[in-house]
Amino acid sequence: WLPQRQQRFETLLARLTASANLPHSWVEDPEWKRFLSEFVPSARPFSRKTLTNRLIPSALSVLRAESRAKVVGRVVTLHTDGWSASNFHHFQGFSITAERQSLPVSLKDTTAERKTAELLLVHIRAVIREVTNNTSASWRARLIAFVTDNSGESLSARNTIAVEFPGILCFPCYTHQ
Repeated sequence: WLPQRQQRFETLLARLTASANLPHSWVEDPEWKRFLSEFVPSARPFSRKTLTNRLIPSALSVLRAESRAKVVGRVVTLHTDGWSASNFHHFQGFSITAERQSLPVSLKDTTAERKTAELLLVHIRAVIREVTNNTSASWRARLIAFVTDNSGESLSARNTIAVEFPGILCFPCYTHQ
């Protein structure tokens, strides 16, 4: 069991944890450790702290770089939607679609913010810059369309974006009609 194999093992388990929405504590479960010792005895178990602080952020960084590489120079659409979680936290998510594949761009915790068009515009402008800037830290994509839900602040923000960025088509989400 070489160090590269252990690293791959950890990366795949981090991705599995996120993909299956598993609690981070599962890696410390006695049954999991028993499974490992019987079927993958060479693998070193790791803690929830390692999973949370090193493995998931590392896997996310790789996935983000892979996603960015897929869209460099490509035509994309940007979408945003806000929602409240069961814990009363409010989030604003941004994703792009390129060649029929949806890719997450960012997720903002807006719980502490008032829900105004002005504050939403700050986030939208930042994401547009991130998606379109021609720097290594951006997606370097060609944004042609922008879609929001139909809340009052989204409508106002969408109309402002249409004026500020005349080359971007702005649409309401037909699912939210």
